[in-house]
Amino acid sequence: MTGYKRVSEMTLEEKREKVAGFNVMDDVFFQKMMEDKEVCEEILRIILEDSKMRVIECVPQASIKNLNGKSVVLDVLCRDSDGKYCNVEVQKADDDDHQKRARYNAALVSMYTMQAGKDYKELPDVKVVFISRFDVFKADHAMYHVDRVVRETGQKVENGQSEIYVNTKVKDKTMVSELMEYFAHSNGRKEICPKLSNRVMMFKTEQKEVTEMCELMEKERLAGRKEERIRLIVNLVDKMGMSFEDACRFMEIPQGEIEEYRRKVKL
Repeated sequence: MTGYKRVSEMTLEEKREKVAGFNVMDDVFFQKMMEDKEVCEEILRIILEDSKMRVIECVPQASIKNLNGKSVVLDVLCRDSDGKYCNVEVQKADDDDHQKRARYNAALVSMYTMQAGKDYKELPDVKVVFISRFDVFKADHAMYHVDRVVRETGQKVENGQSEIYVNTKVKDKTMVSELMEYFAHSNGRKEICPKLSNRVMMFKTEQKEVTEMCELMEKERLAGRKEERIRLIVNLVDKMGMSFEDACRFMEIPQGEIEEYRRKVKL
């Protein structure tokens, strides 16, 4: 194909070509996979090494408000049949403090699930599963479990919060490593994760699902352009001394969209 085509202008084969390279590690594709509760359950059974766990609820892009009223979006929030919660996050770039992110997410989920007036012993358990393209601890393991340990005695103690870090980089012939290989290279059907791989292939081959995926990616691209414009407007105002209106004119923002940008720009 030459040049950029809107999804509505593409043939089915062009759409299939566009989605062929998507993998489970890609944000939007991951979200679509995790909309299926059984797929989520299959993935967590492998990572948590619990073949009997049952996922009762699975919410991609779960929005939780912090104490300041700001909404924080979690990649996936799940609840199992024992009332335990699991936040699954996917991270491609090694550009943040990932352990603090896991700590923050677990605190948000705890705050969200704790009912007023309840004793602390009734606080639900929370797991954070952090899936990355890089080896967080650089010790050549595909999976790491982070536990609370008493320094003086070496005793492991539990408070209901746990963290698991999984990566697609290390190949160690474990089931988790094999699953992560499919996350990174999502092609064909895979015996270890039949529900996940069937859903992957459905969104890469079936007309309705292929079109839906292309439309989602187009929406993400346009949202990315809007975020970049917002960043540039803020820079023009803060660093160049322009008024908001002059910055919008400079960026050639359509008149009908200026009020939308005004709501989004925080000056």
